[in-house]
Amino acid sequence: MATAESGAPAETDTTGADSTGAGATAAPNDATEPDGPSLVLLGAARDAVAIANSGGGTLVVSGLAQPLDDDTLLRQIADILSGQTIEIVRHTVDIDNDRVEFRIAPHPAPPLVITANVSAQKGRSSVQLTKGDVLVRHSGKTRRATRADHHGWIDAAVKAEGDRWTSRLSLLAEIPPGSKVRVLPTTGEAFDEPTVMLERALSLWRSNPARLLSGNDLIVAFLARATIDRSDEASELLIASALRRRPTLWFWLAERPVKVDRFHAIFDALLSGGDRDKTDAGRSLVEVAALLLNSEDFNVRVAELRKSRYRHFQEAADGIDRVTVLDRLTKARSATVRRRAVQSFGTTELVELGDQLAAELRVKPSSSRSRQLSVVGLELYARDLESAARQFAGDTDPRPEATTERLL
Repeated sequence: MATAESGAPAETDTTGADSTGAGATAAPNDATEPDGPSLVLLGAARDAVAIANSGGGTLVVSGLAQPLDDDTLLRQIADILSGQTIEIVRHTVDIDNDRVEFRIAPHPAPPLVITANVSAQKGRSSVQLTKGDVLVRHSGKTRRATRADHHGWIDAAVKAEGDRWTSRLSLLAEIPPGSKVRVLPTTGEAFDEPTVMLERALSLWRSNPARLLSGNDLIVAFLARATIDRSDEASELLIASALRRRPTLWFWLAERPVKVDRFHAIFDALLSGGDRDKTDAGRSLVEVAALLLNSEDFNVRVAELRKSRYRHFQEAADGIDRVTVLDRLTKARSATVRRRAVQSFGTTELVELGDQLAAELRVKPSSSRSRQLSVVGLELYARDLESAARQFAGDTDPRPEATTERLL
């Protein structure tokens, strides 16, 4: 794990000049050129890429007039990586101490390579990135990768491929008696048969509840949602999986509303499951619980997360209440997608946009598109909840904007 502390200038060997890290004290728009990145922003992007290449870790940014947000940082990272980006697991703002902390996930297939010549300068401090640079964190500093780093990435890739083959072969020992065994393409994925994929996943899930769908499986199922199994069992598997891999979560909740008792069952299974990959599950459980449960039940569930042995669950439940979570979801609905406020889209447009984003994710995974897909799904689900609330209150307004059609 790597940590970039940004409260003071950081040393680096990526430039021959006197350079600064992400923590230089500078206004967000200070730059060498009027349209160039600020010194602080470019330094933060550089260090974030280095952290992602180094197994993930924490980036702390301070000294800005306004706190740095995820989207601004990710846009700068995309600019220096030709559209590629990293995954920010968590973003914490400490206003009292003028600090912003980003938890950076490890890049799944390092190294990320700088693809543009970019620089920023203020006074004697500068950040300079050169096309072809491969950056890592060593001894608390951002440096160019060494030969040993490259050998490490190659060894890790070879081991990962071996582990994937071992995992595939181990499935044969776990398949329940009477199951059908099929030979898939060399990629291990049946692109044109999502129904078969879901059937296989259900079979494994019945024997081991920790066997959930992957993020890629969920995208495949989402794109084929009109034809796949609509049973309660399949819906629970999809929702349980999406609670851990959240880009399609709100779509499944909108299309396949889950009853409170079944949500409690899913909650219990994720809380006690042996699967350690729970990075997104804590946040998702908290947010869905805030929408589905009353305040008393919500507090009980949050208390259970705080007592969990998994750190991600503890962090998701730390210092929150139902009102705060609902406010957070309301704020999320003010986001923009494709340079347009998500609330300005019609329902049909949102569904079509969700399909476009999912299709793009299917071809090329992207944390930015994943977040956009989640925002689109949240807006659709929120409209469903608002429509249900109006009907419950006796509001039968026939206008299109007063009713959310089931178009998923």
